[in-house]
Amino acid sequence: MKLLIAGDQVLHDQVKILLAKRKNKVICFTCASTEEALRLVQENQIDHILLDPCLPGLDVSVLLQCSRSNSPAIKKIVVLEWERRARLHEFLGRGADDYIYKPLSEADFFFCLESPARTGADLVPGKPFYGRASERKQQEKEAYESEARLRRIAEGMLDVVSQTDLDGYYIYVSPSIKYILGYDEAEIVGKLSFDLIHPDEVEKFKATFHTLILTASPKSIETRIRHAKGSYIWAEVSGCILPDENGSPVGIVFVTRDVTDRKKRDEEYLKASKLESVGILASGIAHDFNNCLAVILANIFLARLYLRDRNMLLEKLGEVEKVVQQAKRLSTQLLTFAKESVPLKKAVYVQDLIKETASLVLSGSNIGFELSIPGQLLPVEVDEGQISQAINNIMINAMQAMPNGGTIRVKLENVPGEGESYLRGVDLPAENYVKITIADQGCGILEEHLAKIFDPFFTTKPEGSGLGLAITYSVITKHNGHIRVDSKPGQGTTFFLYLPAFTGEIISREVEKKSIVAGQGRILLMDDNKILAEITSDLLAELGYQTEVAGDGQEALELYRRGLDSGRPYDVVIMDLTVAGGMGGKETMQKLMQVDPGVKAIVSTGYTNDPVAREYSRYGFKGFIAKPSKVEDLAREINRILRS
Repeated sequence: MKLLIAGDQVLHDQVKILLAKRKNKVICFTCASTEEALRLVQENQIDHILLDPCLPGLDVSVLLQCSRSNSPAIKKIVVLEWERRARLHEFLGRGADDYIYKPLSEADFFFCLESPARTGADLVPGKPFYGRASERKQQEKEAYESEARLRRIAEGMLDVVSQTDLDGYYIYVSPSIKYILGYDEAEIVGKLSFDLIHPDEVEKFKATFHTLILTASPKSIETRIRHAKGSYIWAEVSGCILPDENGSPVGIVFVTRDVTDRKKRDEEYLKASKLESVGILASGIAHDFNNCLAVILANIFLARLYLRDRNMLLEKLGEVEKVVQQAKRLSTQLLTFAKESVPLKKAVYVQDLIKETASLVLSGSNIGFELSIPGQLLPVEVDEGQISQAINNIMINAMQAMPNGGTIRVKLENVPGEGESYLRGVDLPAENYVKITIADQGCGILEEHLAKIFDPFFTTKPEGSGLGLAITYSVITKHNGHIRVDSKPGQGTTFFLYLPAFTGEIISREVEKKSIVAGQGRILLMDDNKILAEITSDLLAELGYQTEVAGDGQEALELYRRGLDSGRPYDVVIMDLTVAGGMGGKETMQKLMQVDPGVKAIVSTGYTNDPVAREYSRYGFKGFIAKPSKVEDLAREINRILRS
């Protein structure tokens, strides 16, 4: 580009400074008279002329007319003092393409230099041409008025309106931030927005922030934001891209609304709903639980009568054991719904659980059962009680759907996550799954009901609570699994359960059940329930162990110290996790490890949701026994720890 500067030394110096900033490849020529300007235009193929009408010896009118006739492609820009702007119309009418006011601004100078010259279409007889610079100034004026209007709107809102750059740093916040979060505007501008988000939710907020930039679609998220006092409020944050004139994102505009009160109301509502649901569930379970107790009492009475008939006695005691296991499942179901139940997982073969569950559910009914396992099935890592409960709920529904009899068919197979069409597009935590298909020949489910069957309290049965399938859905989801259902009226119902496959090695439950493992050694048992402690002590004695009982943690600690001092230490300590009015297992374990870092202890509790039960090794325990437990499980756990 070749630029002719027809002006004084001040104008020459200003132009050189501006060109040096941008490092533009511009060849500059300077002149101080009309004759010299015309000569330079003719000899050097000038592209742009910068004209200063105030320069003595420069006839701008002649220069505009001559250069226009000699070189029509030259773009002529007039440089004016502000007080002489009245002559602007005159110069534009004589052929000037644009204008700039002194002192030169960088934006105006390069805008005029880089925009195209006017064409014949711009020239209307009798109407002066005002140039693109004036158009830009008008646009800037409109943009300023629009921005001012929006700013007034933002400042009048109760919600916080803010703008960040693409890195998340605040550029603007509305004054309402003082009311909502307790900060002054100056405290926030320049700070990173992520620093105000609760540590537990900052990664989720960052993911939403970056997704907003990538997709250019508005996003909304509920998160916790730090108040100036240090506490956190719940806020609904909605964001959208702020684009430039080309549509590219240059920032993000957020609207932040305080929803703390709404969250509190929702939590209270959920709490009330949960209490109501537990009441509904408890009433149904109480009925089943009483039936279990009735069977237990009847069998104990019959066992007394059959004392002389060993076979009949064993049969009745076996029935008592089955019913006790059923009662245990009922209590597990109540606990699962009553509190946020975290699975207590172990690696098992799911076919064993299904056979056991089907035997209990379908015993004495007119429903048949078929199990199909094509090929070697992979194991799964699950909470046995919760998965049994989930399958139990599906089978009960299937049985109730076939009042005139039928067959429940269960198929177990290994499937790759990506190879199963239903799982495509799902965020998969595992590569392989065990698929459980449970199909009945019942009445089926109406299409309008299919979308609701996993909703709590939805039921089509007058006597139903509507919680069975809701609990099933919750259990499968907590195991990182998936569940779906296919059904048509009159054609039966099929449930499909997907559980992540376990990649390690396990011992089959069938092998584990073969015998009760006896042993020898000294055991310290701590339990505040005297009856349970005495029965457990008798059982351990039958297994070959010498047992002493403590009623709380303090007594257990004293007995353990006494055993060490006497040279007859305890080989294993079994402790209840909770003790009414005394020191429980967790605190006792901490003190025992101070006395003997090598202590071997088992935690025993019916509260399987407790963190100590789920991650017992973190608290120093070597094993875990859930109450109530089978003698086989107790014996095997003690033997395992003694051998470790």
